Amino acid sequence: ELRGQMVWDLIIKNVKLSDGKALYSTDHNNLITGANSALSEEGLAAAMVKFKRQTGLDGKRPIRATPKYLIVPPELEVTAKKLVTAITASNTKDVNVFTNAFNIIVEQRLTSATEWYLMAAPAALPCFYYAYLDGSEALRVKTTEDFDTDSVKYAVRGEFGAAAVDFRGTVKSAGK
Repeated sequence: ELRGQMVWDLIIKNVKLSDGKALYSTDHNNLITGANSALSEEGLAAAMVKFKRQTGLDGKRPIRATPKYLIVPPELEVTAKKLVTAITASNTKDVNVFTNAFNIIVEQRLTSATEWYLMAAPAALPCFYYAYLDGSEALRVKTTEDFDTDSVKYAVRGEFGAAAVDFRGTVKSAGK
């Protein structure tokens, strides 16, 4: 739980990156506010445009950023599922263009009932890194027995760190 919270805090608290700007910002072209920010067909379309307009580190060369995950709070779960569910349309205006376009992640740690996110697959465009000291993912347990009191002391340790490293593989919508 603690490790998961550390990673989600990077997103929820909108941490600053090495460029001194917030992870989600208009400077990074990955923040949607205003009329098209609600979780809807229009909102997803606006988020997709933000994704597709991301550029390389030089600020000029376009990159192939494609979202894989739609991340929502529990309040938006039903809306998200409706937006990606296949339907049988009788005419082209009723076609659901987002059918199976994203995997939905419902995250209880998201505190806003209106904000939602799109993210690329971590292998395609990593935005967050996490690491363990010396690569040891398991907790280390040390015990000490006290003969005089018949007691046992336990020390449980695990070193873990997480950081936001790139903004181009994620888009946040304020969902107003």
